[in-house]
Amino acid sequence: MKTRLTLILVLLIYIGAASHTHAQQKKVIKTMMIAGQDGSHYWQGACEAMKQILENSGMFKVDFAFTPDFGGDIATFKPDFHQYDLIVINL
Repeated sequence: MKTRLTLILVLLIYIGAASHTHAQQKKVIKTMMIAGQDGSHYWQGACEAMKQILENSGMFKVDFAFTPDFGGDIATFKPDFHQYDLIVINL
C-alpha cells in the first residue's frame, strides 16, 4: 500500500512538473494592433482594453501601430508586418 501511494505521488509530481515546463515553453504570439485616429469611437480606450485582455491571457504580446491623424498622409504609415504573428485592426 505504501509503495502504491509513493508511486502515485511521484507520478502526480512528474505530471505537474511536465505540464509546468510545457506551459513555460509555449510561444507568445507577437501581435500588432492597428488603430485609426478617427472620431467615430473611443479607440484609445478600446485599444488598451483589448491589449489587457490579450496580454492577461499570457498568450499574447501586443504592440500598437497608429495610422496618421484624419486627413494625414497614409503613405507614411508603413508598419513592419513581418515581425508579428497576428494583426488586429481596431479602426
